[in-house]
Amino acid sequence: MDFINMIKKNVNFSSTPGILLEIKDSLRGEDKVKQFDVKFIENVYIIEIKLQEFNLSNVQHVFSELVGFIQYESVFYERSDKFDQIVYDLISISSSHDAYNCKVFFMK
Repeated sequence: MDFINMIKKNVNFSSTPGILLEIKDSLRGEDKVKQFDVKFIENVYIIEIKLQEFNLSNVQHVFSELVGFIQYESVFYERSDKFDQIVYDLISISSSHDAYNCKVFFMK
């Protein structure tokens, strides 16, 4: 079992007030983002992002900026690379045990 799945089994995720707006605000302010969509499905924020130019450097930059904008005290993530997309599975937990999970899809 990988680390992210171990955390998921031991943390209760929910809709966290303000996170949806913070996600949208962060991505609206990023010039490398061409378009994005955010949904909340089964206690997971699903974020789909298309960049002006799809490359690893731009993906890492946008992801880093997003995390910096929305993170709680603890942040865990893993990245998986595929031919036409890069996916991050992100978990953030506050000191008061509020937690959220995001799946961030960067697509060509």
